[in-house]
Amino acid sequence: MKQLFLGLTVEPLLNAYPQIAQWVDQIQELAPEIFQSRKKLLVDNPVIVPLAINDDKHFIQILTNIAFKQGIPRLYEWAIRHPYLSWQDRVKLWTTARQYSVTPNQIQLVILALHPVKPAQRLNVRWNKKEQMQTEKWLIKLLTQSPDNKSQSNIVIPELSSMVNLEAIPEVKI
Repeated sequence: MKQLFLGLTVEPLLNAYPQIAQWVDQIQELAPEIFQSRKKLLVDNPVIVPLAINDDKHFIQILTNIAFKQGIPRLYEWAIRHPYLSWQDRVKLWTTARQYSVTPNQIQLVILALHPVKPAQRLNVRWNKKEQMQTEKWLIKLLTQSPDNKSQSNIVIPELSSMVNLEAIPEVKI
């Protein structure tokens, strides 16, 4: 999608991978407005906002696909996923509302949920002030948790990490 919006050649890729070509066609059918030349879509646009908690300043950064309609941001997310609002989507909406100083009910997220065999689905999500506040409270709680309560995925298990010898992995030339 990024290559397509940059105007780069995508035909060889789409010819080699028909499944990707099908997904691009589905996105074009579900969200034709993003392919109109007068609408500028920023793909993988970084958005960073500060979040002050007591005397500590944290920064929340997301990457999102964003278009503006009369100065109001509209987010587009396409992926192989289920067509419902995830916590990542909530953080993207929260961050975007803060960055562009718009009221939450002005923002919309368009989810283009793709699937290898099922038809693609479009879900238009309207954001609101209540969800904005809930997401902020969740972020604050997450950032202020004691290290003992952090997610198990952040714990390094020495027995497992010592099994991988990083020096033995050959460097890949770019």
